Amino acid sequence: MAAADPTYPLYPVASILAAASLLLVLTASVARQSWNLGVVFLSFWLCLETFINGVNEIVWSDNADIKHVVYCDIVTHLQLISSIVKPASTFIITRRLYLIASLRSVELPNPSARRRNLLIEWTLGLVLPVMIGGPIYYVVQSRRFTVVEGFGCLNSSVFSVLTFFLITSWSISLPLLSIVTYLPMVARVFYRQGRDTNQFLNSNGTVSRTNYLRVLAVASTDMLLTLPIGITNLVLFVLSSPHEMTFYPGWEHVHSHWNPTSESYSKLLERGTFNVARTYFTRWTSPVLAFAIFALFGLTTQARATYWRPFSSIKKRILPQRPKSKSARSMVSVDSDQYPHIVTLDAETGSHVSIVPRLASSMALSLDEKDVAEEYSALPPPPKYGFVSVMWPPKPTWTAADVPDLSGKVVLVTGGNAGIGRAVSKILVERGARVYIAARDRARGIAAVEAIRTETGKGEESARFLQLDLADLASIRRAAEDFLAQERTLDILFNNAGIGRTGLGPLTAQGYDDQFGVNVLGHFFLTKLLLPALLATGHARVVNVSSNAHDMKSWKDGLAWDTLVQGETNQKARKREARYLYSQSKLGNVLFSNALARKYGEQGIVSISLHPGSIRSSFTRHFPALLTWILNRTIMYDISFGVITPLYAGTSVEAEKMNGEYLTAWARRQQAAKGARDEKLQDRLWEWCEEQIKAF
Repeated sequence: MAAADPTYPLYPVASILAAASLLLVLTASVARQSWNLGVVFLSFWLCLETFINGVNEIVWSDNADIKHVVYCDIVTHLQLISSIVKPASTFIITRRLYLIASLRSVELPNPSARRRNLLIEWTLGLVLPVMIGGPIYYVVQSRRFTVVEGFGCLNSSVFSVLTFFLITSWSISLPLLSIVTYLPMVARVFYRQGRDTNQFLNSNGTVSRTNYLRVLAVASTDMLLTLPIGITNLVLFVLSSPHEMTFYPGWEHVHSHWNPTSESYSKLLERGTFNVARTYFTRWTSPVLAFAIFALFGLTTQARATYWRPFSSIKKRILPQRPKSKSARSMVSVDSDQYPHIVTLDAETGSHVSIVPRLASSMALSLDEKDVAEEYSALPPPPKYGFVSVMWPPKPTWTAADVPDLSGKVVLVTGGNAGIGRAVSKILVERGARVYIAARDRARGIAAVEAIRTETGKGEESARFLQLDLADLASIRRAAEDFLAQERTLDILFNNAGIGRTGLGPLTAQGYDDQFGVNVLGHFFLTKLLLPALLATGHARVVNVSSNAHDMKSWKDGLAWDTLVQGETNQKARKREARYLYSQSKLGNVLFSNALARKYGEQGIVSISLHPGSIRSSFTRHFPALLTWILNRTIMYDISFGVITPLYAGTSVEAEKMNGEYLTAWARRQQAAKGARDEKLQDRLWEWCEEQIKAF
């Protein structure tokens, strides 16, 4: 039988494409962990609604049969919820732009204001629509649902004034309130800076006029789309009525005919032009709005990069490339994800769009060290990136070529004879630093020192070997004494060495789990012994190499302390928790780094922990061969990428203001795991480590 709707299958095709496009927007938001609730609510509910409507039209394309009753019960309520979410979400977006325009910041001033703002947005975007689509709708619900041939199951409400106020009015009142209350402020900011904006855009090719105008479109969504749609729907609602509108016919009258009803397409046509127009108009507004949202948020440069990133990363695994070099001058190419304190109200998130040209110009301007230090004088809370963004990071904006001149600086790198440590050491030597390469194996350590001297063309003083076994507390003391006998100051300490394995390994010389003993306790003891040299510098940095594995669920709220003690209890606990021991040690790195920052930050020490990225190196030497092979060809990057984040933390001017922070690949501020930010847990680990080193 032929479809009743003469335009079929245009609508279901458009609806499914609209749902797919919004799914891309949501995927990009999740991957970048950068959005506001308005965009999320709007994209999610529009995606769900358009998909449901497309399915409905396919199922009931040539019939008005009352079937799939439970399905219809559910989707008719979801359709109503979505109809409220649409104006509520655009209201949230415009309100967010208003807050940014009025505060000149993407961050609200205090936790209380942020909690209040979240409460308002969740109430508007979820609680209110669910209440209207549930108990409130039941007050005016005249039928369980109605099936219309060619359109599927639809909600059914009585034609009354109360229906208008409870259900229909939201599509007009919310956008109208937005236009009257919030839009003028946003428009005023753009208008007042219009001359500066035009001059800036005409003179600076780094900020696209298209991106700037996209922000105006986002701010005008209520005025250009939501309110006109609401008014048109109301007019058609009134004109299509078969009788005069009463306030409310009464509870019993409304619910007297509760069974589902059906209507053929020919019957729909008989009810008049306005009724047909309202049915089609209501139907098509959702995919049209979905495509508009995709155009605003799903086609930005950042979004397109997110779509392509997994494929590009797999390609790079096969043909790895070195990052392109930049000028050695300090260059800051600011990404709105990485530095959200710069007001760049990005249209992709609905919360970052450049409303102040002089701030927008920060997006890609060369700054001298004084300017950068002032820019980073007060950093907001770091963002929280998702799994995709961490495993397949965007193109680095800072590379080894940006390392400043380090002449006269003294640096110590643990594990500097191999992997990332060796690559970092070589670059430090090239920039003029005197680098102590600390390693357990004397022959390999000396060979690395001689190779670096040869490769860089520097003299014997440029690189020195330091015997250090982090699995032996006595060796650590000897190494520290050896270093302090040669140097009075230490500018940068790279706690880089580490081991990782998927199962149990040997114990340290003092009987601790080797991963925690080397990665955490060993570096803690070394750093404590070198504090006199670090403090004598006046502005030293301690770079603690951790991993994104510190965010493993099992360790977010604490450490498995029974795996850290010596003796039989330790062995049993290690066997029980074998798969998580590496993650625990990496959490320990961040806990120690943050505790060091709190205790010695005011004395001039900047302590930063970081995830260097997934890098091909000797670190995976204890992994099974098959696992190493798979990792190297899927998520592992060339070692030239692995040096970026440690060098940024240890040498860049920007990192001077990042004491106690955690960085992820490539040199991006990232919120550490919940447990790593627990000051009580930091202090407990510090006290535990102090207790273990007393005898040494």
